[in-house]
Formats: sequence, C-alpha cells, structure tokens
Amino acid sequence: MQQQDIFALAYELQSEIVNSDLYKEVKEKENKMLGDQATFMLLNKYQAAQEEYNEALRFKDYGGNVKEKQLEMYKIKLEVDENPLVRSYNEAYKRLSDLLAKIEKTIFKGLIDPSKGKKKCA
Repeated sequence: MQQQDIFALAYELQSEIVNSDLYKEVKEKENKMLGDQATFMLLNKYQAAQEEYNEALRFKDYGGNVKEKQLEMYKIKLEVDENPLVRSYNEAYKRLSDLLAKIEKTIFKGLIDPSKGKKKCA
C-alpha cells in the first residue's frame, strides 16, 4: 500500500466521522449552546475570570489577589458546569472524544511494542 493510499483512507475515515450522527449531535449541541445568549454570556464571563486569574498569578509577587480570583473563577465554573446546555454539549463531546481515542488506539495498537516501548515498523 502506497503512502497516498493511506492518506486516502485517513480522509475517508475523517469524512465518515464528520458525517456520523455523533459528530452531528456534538455540532448541533455546540451551536445551541453558543446560540443561547445567557449561556454565551456565562461562557464569556468564565473566560474573563480565567484571564483575570492568570493575570493575578503572573503578578502574585507584586500583591496579586490570586486566591480571590481563583475563588471567583471556581464559582463561575460551577455555574457553567450546571448549565443544562453546557452539560448536554459536554456529554456529547465526551462520547465523541472517547470514540476518537478508541480509533487512535486501534490505529496505533500494532505500531508500538508495549514490552519494549519501541516502534515495530521503523
């Protein structure tokens, strides 16, 4: 099998995944989540809190309020995790991620010898 044939198979697999019901479900839930104004604002609020926390960490030696920013970020993260649209998206995304991990494991299973940690085919 030529290298171009392997790439063709990889693109075919990619197409199958993108056209799968699971991928479509993830994209649908993502669009629904990001299309909801309240959820979108909550996600932006969480992102801003993360940035403020990272900034506080960077300047902690100069009196940054790291603990306060961490607590604020944690409280917003709890709100995000409890949001039904976010929860629904995360559940679907996890199923897709698990599938992709299994595919990756299947593809690379025969390439590495676990007893030696070295490639078999190089």
